[in-house]
Amino acid sequence: MIAAMVNQLTKNATLKELEVAGLASYYADHNKGIYPVDVSGVQFTAIYFAVTADPITDLMEDMTLEQRARKVYENLN
Repeated sequence: MIAAMVNQLTKNATLKELEVAGLASYYADHNKGIYPVDVSGVQFTAIYFAVTADPITDLMEDMTLEQRARKVYENLN
């Protein structure tokens, strides 16, 4: 979802607009393609995904992680 939003926001951007936005080095490496990295430049990895082959268990684990993340965000506000 986020990659699709970034794509929509940058697909018609000029090189000058990308430079002003601080995306010049990203553009040099990946053009306007979506390449998942965080603000520090650390690449996305799927190593943190847990899959048990049981859809119910996987869904429950995902919901638990979302609740933990929500609690962290609430504590930040």
